[in-house]
Amino acid sequence: IDQTHYADWMATQERGEQKRANVERLLQLTRQFDAYDGESLYRFLRFVEAQQESEVAVEPAVALAADAVRLMSIHQSKGSEFPVVAVADLGKLFNFSDLYNRIILDEEYGLSPQIQPPETPQFYPSLPWWLAQRRQKRKMLGEEMRLLYVAMTRAAQRLILAGTTGVNSLENKWPLQAQRIQGAAEILACRNYLDWLGPWLIRTAGPTALTASGQHPLLSWTLYDENDPRLSQPQNSTESTATEVKPAEPDIAPH
Repeated sequence: IDQTHYADWMATQERGEQKRANVERLLQLTRQFDAYDGESLYRFLRFVEAQQESEVAVEPAVALAADAVRLMSIHQSKGSEFPVVAVADLGKLFNFSDLYNRIILDEEYGLSPQIQPPETPQFYPSLPWWLAQRRQKRKMLGEEMRLLYVAMTRAAQRLILAGTTGVNSLENKWPLQAQRIQGAAEILACRNYLDWLGPWLIRTAGPTALTASGQHPLLSWTLYDENDPRLSQPQNSTESTATEVKPAEPDIAPH
């Protein structure tokens, strides 16, 4: 590649940056293969054939572009920075399904099962099960909070937060939480990212923040009901509101 200036030639072609990124991705795969199986063209070709036969998809290379939108998970975005970042679906419920299995395997409490009294079909939490569930929930929400921090700190100039929630959260739940000191119990009671952000918005911008659109020196917000024509797709819930929070000026990075 260096001797033939192949990379420079690709840069002159249509979608040259993408083609160059694909070549770099191929080189990366070969280096990874060599680290495990040694330098062997035959083995590498067999490796590629095996991937094709098993239909294993290799993640395509991503080329930087001036006018492009990149869709990625929060994990993939770690360590990157973008002028504008949109974090969507903040109203999605946390997945606590593993915390309600009949047996919880915990690093501290070990094998923690529910118990079934004699001649009773019902299972009940044992003390180890309850302690293991409580510990793992704290650990899970701690990871969710770290993910939210990563997502919100990827933006260099403008951060857009969007999500849907029920009317009860807007009118009752969040205003009540905003009046309290947010300790561990309040944080653990939250079911999604918006349950963390909603009370904060009320405390920051005032009690009318979630009843109308408005602005603050650091941010602005807009609320849409499910029948708002500006929404491209209707919400499934009969009682839902979309909330968008973003900086008031493009050159202000929120903290």
